[in-house]
Amino acid sequence: MTASGAREIERKYDVPDAAVLPDLTAAVPGLLADAPHTFELAATYLDTADGDLARARTALRRREGGHDAGWHIKADTPQGRFETQWPLDEPVDSASSSSIDEASAAAAVGSATNGYSADATPVVIPEVIRTELATRLGLDDAIFAPIAILRTTRTIVTLRDSDGNVRVEIADDTVIAHDVSADITRTWREWEAEFLPLPGATANDEAAEAEANTLLGAVEARLAEAGAVAASSHSKIARALGR
Repeated sequence: MTASGAREIERKYDVPDAAVLPDLTAAVPGLLADAPHTFELAATYLDTADGDLARARTALRRREGGHDAGWHIKADTPQGRFETQWPLDEPVDSASSSSIDEASAAAAVGSATNGYSADATPVVIPEVIRTELATRLGLDDAIFAPIAILRTTRTIVTLRDSDGNVRVEIADDTVIAHDVSADITRTWREWEAEFLPLPGATANDEAAEAEANTLLGAVEARLAEAGAVAASSHSKIARALGR
């Protein structure tokens, strides 16, 4: 199956454990808030032993749960953060088994604690994703293994326009993250507000940037009143690894 990709325009916030997501019904004039919806996410992040992806400001993860379950490559660029994703059922070539240190993968998942279930099944990277990483970063023969395992309880509220298009998605996340190398479990709570362009539009131009700033600015004002402050880490994987 083909990949899909887009620029992400979002704002992340640290919040106290006891914070309550505010009523966002009138946060943005002209947008209506849907009822909150809660679900569970399970994500495994991978990298090489030398941290090639981290050095390239790129993250690779396999995530289950939610509306965008799948394989994701996230890359930070001067133009913003871009995410490319593939479905979980992407076929695996027989050669893919060499792309991950299976013993490390099994040990990493099996040693997880504090809410993590032991699972000795290694993560095998689909051929199309190995090819993508080789093309982007020259990692033709790289061996990947889990560097962090995250379990997230997510509550989302979506803000829709009068035509029913979702324009902003707010996520209230409680995260339990296991840093595989350090064998440390970290927990935190965070909120995210993400701008979503209209169907057929792009988030890559100045008009989208201006609209995103307007919508996210209005949401941010309401979240700040409820105790949100700018996030101390730019991503979940960074915080999971203590960065």
